[in-house]
Amino acid sequence: MIQTVRRLREGDVRPLVEDLWLPFAREVEPVAGRNALADDVDLVAAGDRLRVGELSVRGPYRGEGVAGDLLDRVDAA
Repeated sequence: MIQTVRRLREGDVRPLVEDLWLPFAREVEPVAGRNALADDVDLVAAGDRLRVGELSVRGPYRGEGVAGDLLDRVDAA
């Protein structure tokens, strides 16, 4: 399957944070204390950058260069 990488558009960040990142962070919070979330902080800030702090590849695809290829494509965009 070919994935397309594009620049973020206005309105992209909040759904990414609320629908993708926050559920993941809440799931790992009990086992990774450093991922504790503050309840009173809006995690979406104005700007044109997205920082990838962690990237996980599903087991069957690990070791195939998927993560590196994705980051290379994002960097080149």
